[in-house]
Amino acid sequence: MSQPSSFGSIDASILQFLNGFNKLLSTTNGRDKLAKLLVYGSRIVGHQVDTRLASLDPKTDIEAIKSTKDLSARVVAFEGGVGLGRKVSRFFRFLPGYIALYQYIIKVFFRLQMRNAKPTSTKEHVIEVANIVKGVCMANYFLYDHLNWAAKLKLLSNYSGPKDPVQPTSALSRSLKTTFNNSRALDYNRSSNYSWFYGLLITISVDFSNLYDLFNKETALQTDYLRLLNVYKKEAMADTRGTTSVESEEAITAKKKMDEIDKQLTQLRQKRIDMGLDFIANFCDLGVAMSLLGKINISKGTVGWLGTISGLIGAYKIW
Repeated sequence: MSQPSSFGSIDASILQFLNGFNKLLSTTNGRDKLAKLLVYGSRIVGHQVDTRLASLDPKTDIEAIKSTKDLSARVVAFEGGVGLGRKVSRFFRFLPGYIALYQYIIKVFFRLQMRNAKPTSTKEHVIEVANIVKGVCMANYFLYDHLNWAAKLKLLSNYSGPKDPVQPTSALSRSLKTTFNNSRALDYNRSSNYSWFYGLLITISVDFSNLYDLFNKETALQTDYLRLLNVYKKEAMADTRGTTSVESEEAITAKKKMDEIDKQLTQLRQKRIDMGLDFIANFCDLGVAMSLLGKINISKGTVGWLGTISGLIGAYKIW
């Protein structure tokens, strides 16, 4: 009798996994997180392969060295292929950041025109500006990443400067050919990484502020809950000493408010967990960005693990 029940449980688990995986693949962001896992997972594997290659003796392990080098080349090719595919899937993801900046400029303009506009607190204004700057940084990150991709595929200009035999006919044409040039792939990559780095710094700062506010709100609700609980117990004890078993109006009101607070606390705890996961993922991404910019010296394997953890958190939240 236990076998059908056990089989049904396994079948339900498989179905749940497949539904979650399908949900991950059905969104652009989900496919991006899966590609991220493959890219950074490849770096972990590549680091292990390189470590094994370094431990082999070139005199006695000739065949092992040959096969390990072949495996290393395959891993690098796989990582590069998935990485390029990921760049393509993120086309035009720079647009939301610039659109948000445009909307903010319009909003500020109309706010200045309206004398009776509702004033915002300094903290709210700082957070709003920080989010706009973060959005612009991330937009620049995606835009320069697109240019890096195009330059690697030689899709931009090959203009080599004043010594080029074919000179542009105008100053504007010369400027465009110099700005969007295949030889600037490394410049685009560096600008992309710096934009990502600064965007992550702002994101982490805003997340920390939001977590702090959330903690304070949760603490205030817990204090209110305990106060209402004392009121409810006091009224309940008074009711038991009376001749009737019906709860007093004060006790009923306190209980209703406690139920409302309990629901709010449940929502805040879930929000805190989600924000905490984002905080960890952003810290991992910050480590990757700092490594790419040469600000910290960590191994290829460590970079792989940081990116993988960030990717797993992103995939889990979509799943």
